[in-house]
Amino acid sequence: MSRTIRKGPDGWFYLSIGSSCMSVSRSIPGARPSSASGFRPGEPPQVCARGLRNSVGFDWRPGDEPGAGWLYAVNAGRDWLGDDHPREELNVIVCGRHHGWLFVHEEALKDPEYWDKRPRGVHFTPPVHTFAAHSTPLSIRFLRHQPDIAPGTVALIARHGSWNRSRKVGYDVVWLEFRGNRRIIHRPYVTGFLEDGNVLGRPVDVFEAPDGAIHTRMHKGPRRNPAPPLGPPNCEKQGLGWGRGAVSPVRHYAIWYYITDDLSGFIYRLRRPR
Repeated sequence: MSRTIRKGPDGWFYLSIGSSCMSVSRSIPGARPSSASGFRPGEPPQVCARGLRNSVGFDWRPGDEPGAGWLYAVNAGRDWLGDDHPREELNVIVCGRHHGWLFVHEEALKDPEYWDKRPRGVHFTPPVHTFAAHSTPLSIRFLRHQPDIAPGTVALIARHGSWNRSRKVGYDVVWLEFRGNRRIIHRPYVTGFLEDGNVLGRPVDVFEAPDGAIHTRMHKGPRRNPAPPLGPPNCEKQGLGWGRGAVSPVRHYAIWYYITDDLSGFIYRLRRPR
């Protein structure tokens, strides 16, 4: 079960909670899986959007173009419906929406197990863009500091790659170019982590430093197992710490770090030593 926390431009903290399984929703204390919630420290969370199976990565679109200020989230769908379905998704998150999981996928792909069990009277909002099934998009970052790219017109997506597809897909970083608030152009950006069926690396996240440098966090090798859970004892190993040898490209620009622990479900607030 994944959890991602980020502070929005409105001052609220947003927490995405993924499902622990393919096609069954299970609850954990104080939160709802397959949802995005907003909260302020010390206040109870408010569920913003539902029907998101595993939206690990999300970001707010900057700039002055149509669609600026919208919250975009990638979503990894369920397995066991074939090599090509359901396709992975990019959704625009608006409070009150239901994005379909576990009843419907993609634009209108009815789940063979759960469509007949869908809540009546609920409108399901389709994605604004889709990716190859099982490619596992884990991160979206809108570029903000490039001299020749207007903020909000390009986003980078880290795709972790498939694990049970007959022909592997993903294992790359893709470039999405936004034309207004309707058209999205998709093309490769960083490749080479999949050669002749051999996995050399699995992109997890993309960071853009204030000087415009772009960094990619990787899981190495073909193992399906994820990296160790994040938390204070090993956060430096994961590139989110500030001690000697830390590799986070944002370590010089932040005082507080908010990180989540997949093992315990806790949210940690860490302060960088002065």
